[in-house]
Amino acid sequence: MAKNEKMVVFLRVGGILITVLGIIHCALTPLLLQGELASLSTMSTNVLLFMYLGTGMSVILAGAIMLLLSPEYKLGRKWVKKPLYAVIIYLLFLSIIAVFYMKDNPFAYTMLGLALFTLIPIVNFSTDK
Repeated sequence: MAKNEKMVVFLRVGGILITVLGIIHCALTPLLLQGELASLSTMSTNVLLFMYLGTGMSVILAGAIMLLLSPEYKLGRKWVKKPLYAVIIYLLFLSIIAVFYMKDNPFAYTMLGLALFTLIPIVNFSTDK
């Protein structure tokens, strides 16, 4: 159980940072309305804004799920590993694709780092007996 208590810190810190990153992503949406985006058609602008906000909100949800599951993780509940793996796989997929398509986007690299950081407690999870 001591191992889980140490690893839950990784999970909580990662969950908080991922949630904050999602909030920042959503908060920066008004900046998209300036500059190059202004030259897009209304339909293209709406699609881009929808995708931008959807990404930010899904990142917030992923971080919140990690935070909500951290008490059960600390107790060593077996069932908690599957939803955490699902969240991490999603975040890894999202961040790898973001790095691939947006090589100059610091959010993509930050998300990839946070996803790898939160993978540590999930790999090191030990269940209760």
